[in-house]
Amino acid sequence: MKVIFHLDLDSYFVSAARTVYSELKDLPVAIGSKGRRSVVSAVSYEAREKGIYAGMPQYRAKEIIPDIKIVEPDFALYITLSSKLFELISNNFTDKIEVGSIDECYIDATDIWQEYGSPIKLAKELQKSILKELSLPCSIGISNNKFVAKMSTSLKKPLGISVTKPNEFLEKFKDKPIGSVFGIGSQSSKKLIEIGIDTIGKFASAPIENLRIILGIRADTLM
Repeated sequence: MKVIFHLDLDSYFVSAARTVYSELKDLPVAIGSKGRRSVVSAVSYEAREKGIYAGMPQYRAKEIIPDIKIVEPDFALYITLSSKLFELISNNFTDKIEVGSIDECYIDATDIWQEYGSPIKLAKELQKSILKELSLPCSIGISNNKFVAKMSTSLKKPLGISVTKPNEFLEKFKDKPIGSVFGIGSQSSKKLIEIGIDTIGKFASAPIENLRIILGIRADTLM
């Protein structure tokens, strides 16, 4: 059976800023350009806990947390650290990686996890190495395919590791909203909800013919 990891850097833009400004560690931080009308583009977990979210106007964020630290985006830094992340994995673990975006990738660990004793032990080594070398926290989802591995990552963050076996998917995700399924956009979600399919469980039990009307051939590959 395939063993696929989905590795996602936790609150990446904030974590990247903290590699430059160590004094920001454990503080509520937001990323955003200067200007009262600017919005927050990314937030730390400390800020999220107090109600700050990406897309919130900066003035509103400062009303909620007067001492929140606003850091301007640094795209050169994000690209540099991202490249170093993928190089670290390729050079020290395996080159069987697929970049998903600037802060996430998939790793085919099928042939290497035995060297570490278990997939979870390998995931812990990855987290430890990335934190030590790059000062970046990450979370990892583990399953037998990319779709479920990515869904699993969201279950435990930050610095989490979550395993979903093939027969566990529906039990873990049946009550999750249909909009949380990767590959189903907002418009498709609205159409599915209109016909009563508002959770992953209902999606999984719906007649494939109904799903094809809305999703086309994608319906055959999503679940």
